[in-house]
Amino acid sequence: MTVEEELALDFSRLITWRSILRDRLGALEAPERSEPVTLQSFSPALRLQFIQGIQTDEEIILGYGPRKAGADSLDIELLDDEAPKEAFELHSGPGMVEIKIKAAGRVTLNNKSVDAEMLKDGDLISVGNTLIKVTYI
Repeated sequence: MTVEEELALDFSRLITWRSILRDRLGALEAPERSEPVTLQSFSPALRLQFIQGIQTDEEIILGYGPRKAGADSLDIELLDDEAPKEAFELHSGPGMVEIKIKAAGRVTLNNKSVDAEMLKDGDLISVGNTLIKVTYI
């Protein structure tokens, strides 16, 4: 056996991320396809300004929806320790944006518990220690 063949055998025994992923992902099944979401524009666009909490001074401008917000959201990620996995959703409405609260009692709009409501300029969304100011632009 040559030195190159010995080295090749040693490398074939190495555990790499590629081999781990191949082994683990091979056992997974693809998730069922959900119905496609129809995107609608927010007209006017919506600005979410984080004015209190860990994300203070962060700003998000949204031009279309629906959008989901929460601790596990890839859309609007809430970093607050007290944020629920699914906090609220934003949906397009006639000239405004509608908020649908997904975590009743943990998310408030203007210090009130609501299920769904059209957002107005200056509204405040509270999630844990985070306070988000809503403005239209």
